[in-house]
Amino acid sequence: MQAIVQKAAPSQKQLSSSDVDAQLMRSIQNYLASIDHIDHVASFFVDPYELLINEEVLPDDCCVLVALHTKSATEFPETTTNASCMVITTPSDQRFATLLLRGDKIALPDHAFAAWNAPQPRRLLVVYLFSDAILLEKISLDDELIENLSVCGIVAQSGNHLTYAELQAEADDASWETTPLRILDNRHIETIDAENVEASA
Repeated sequence: MQAIVQKAAPSQKQLSSSDVDAQLMRSIQNYLASIDHIDHVASFFVDPYELLINEEVLPDDCCVLVALHTKSATEFPETTTNASCMVITTPSDQRFATLLLRGDKIALPDHAFAAWNAPQPRRLLVVYLFSDAILLEKISLDDELIENLSVCGIVAQSGNHLTYAELQAEADDASWETTPLRILDNRHIETIDAENVEASA
């Protein structure tokens, strides 16, 4: 399915370790350290008030930390490309509506940020944890983008679609290499979870 381009471009700023909650970050880092596969990537739905210490957070913001801890920020540079969405098919033939980030280089399933902390969220705050930087990107969740994500979700549930193997067979090498990085390990974490882990350690 072709990506649907939106109007509002994201904004970005760099964070320091003092800008994010140390306890939550330790819990996330401990989970990442437990993963054997070096290229494993994951996302963590978090309360922005808990994670972002020095950031002005709005009541209708939601927040996801995307852990690309084995990759550098230069591999996923800041872009003025407008946010978009599309349907992806996983190697296990699951299909998801996804939000495309960093110039369509990252595909984040909508269920990774579906636990809204407001009836009608207006912004998605994405914190990227790279090997050499922590970056905060603010994405406007306007009505059009939310509607397109919903349409992608309906398309993803349809029974008439190609399998992952069929899609791979149809694609040429160049187009397959540009397939966005898929964040398929999607978790929720709260301060209380981090406290419980540290108490049991």
